[in-house]
Amino acid sequence: MNKNEVYTFLSNMYKDVLLDLNVNKVSQYFSPDYIQVTDGVQSNLNEFLNHLLTLKRIVKSLSQSPFYHFLYDEEEGAVTLRYDVNIEKKTGEKGKVEVIAIFTLINGKIVKCHELTCPLKNKEEFGDIGRVNEL
Repeated sequence: MNKNEVYTFLSNMYKDVLLDLNVNKVSQYFSPDYIQVTDGVQSNLNEFLNHLLTLKRIVKSLSQSPFYHFLYDEEEGAVTLRYDVNIEKKTGEKGKVEVIAIFTLINGKIVKCHELTCPLKNKEEFGDIGRVNEL
């Protein structure tokens, strides 16, 4: 994939999976061998799916800023992004989290993601939102 294709692919993935929390679309974007490391905590595809289901249960709305940084190394299949996510929980708390994510893509699927999250607003309530998993 070229840079524009990767940008479109990731933009669509964010909308479908991470903002709409549509677990049925995960296989469209992620490899069955997917590994994620968020704030030092590693999870596999099933744990990632449980994370999405947990978010679906506790979050009222999610919105994402444009990608502030988008770097693509075509040879390595690596993409580095920086963006913010605004979150409103069903309990009414609102927060904002900055995310830096490094994706590895192979054959049109995401195989790995390393991400760091930093709550910018309501730090106590949203410190673990990037890895919350209650199922």
